[in-house]
Amino acid sequence: MRYLVRSFLLLLSAWVCAGLTPAEVVHFEKCRLRAEAGDAEGQSMLGFCYFVGQGVEKDYEKAFLWLRRAAVKDSDAQMILAHAYRNGEGVPQDHAAAVSWYRKAVELGNPRAMVNLGSCYQRGEGVRADSGEAVALWRRAAEMGEARVQYFLGEAYAQGIAPGGMNKPWSGIARLPSRAKPPRRRSSACAFYRQGCRQGPASRLRLVA
Repeated sequence: MRYLVRSFLLLLSAWVCAGLTPAEVVHFEKCRLRAEAGDAEGQSMLGFCYFVGQGVEKDYEKAFLWLRRAAVKDSDAQMILAHAYRNGEGVPQDHAAAVSWYRKAVELGNPRAMVNLGSCYQRGEGVRADSGEAVALWRRAAEMGEARVQYFLGEAYAQGIAPGGMNKPWSGIARLPSRAKPPRRRSSACAFYRQGCRQGPASRLRLVA
């Protein structure tokens, strides 16, 4: 036992010398143990550690190995894979693949994926541009309490992208003529801006465009 503790301390010292903090290293080891035990969340967290170099040297090959294992069940792993393809981090940039992973995460009810997929529709990245679909996805995320998306919705209302008042059924968006130019909805825009401010900074929305 004493030998194991000494070995771990020596290994920890080596990691610290490499620029890794003790807390990060301990976190990495906990994730590794969970991942190797078959825990999907642990696999996702371990993949993220390798992806960003948290508690271990950055290694995209190992990152994608664990993320793909986790992605069978874990929407956060799907989000990280989508981010990687969207930005070309560790893999060739592929917006269509990013959209595919975002959709999988949306199917599992991940509100951050709704924000990002909505952004893809708004920009026409990997899909045909569709502001109505973008706003519908942002609305779903907002209803789940995601703070940052309030600003997206505020902009949509301010620019006249989102038609109708705040209580208008969102299914009505798809029925609008493609060339219609709905008036700007300042009252609705201000309402969503205020909601976003009340909920504070979106520190949890990492990897959100």
